[in-house]
Amino acid sequence: MDKIFKELLAVNEVRGVLLIASNGKVRYPKSGHLGSLLPGSVDWPAMLGFLAGIHEAEFLCEHLRIYVRKAEDDWLLVLMGPKASPAMVRLNCDILLPLLKERNGTKGLLRLFKR
Repeated sequence: MDKIFKELLAVNEVRGVLLIASNGKVRYPKSGHLGSLLPGSVDWPAMLGFLAGIHEAEFLCEHLRIYVRKAEDDWLLVLMGPKASPAMVRLNCDILLPLLKERNGTKGLLRLFKR
């Protein structure tokens, strides 16, 4: 998974990436300096319930921006500094979401053919 998120993590001011399953389990935590935010201390099922029906959202806090994106059965959270470029983050997410889908077993046209 590190390879998939490498470009996103290289964007200026991106401080971390979390991939969270729909049941609230953190599938991929990669974080740097996040201040007092500890991924294990968040009630993810409650947070994801709050996001039900939302495809994409951005939250702006005093020292942190959180970009949330629905990815198949998972949620992708990108933690950024206040000066991060939301357009670059969105672009990188657009690029990596198909890679996540591929990794989770969707095989595109190959599923139509017997092996």
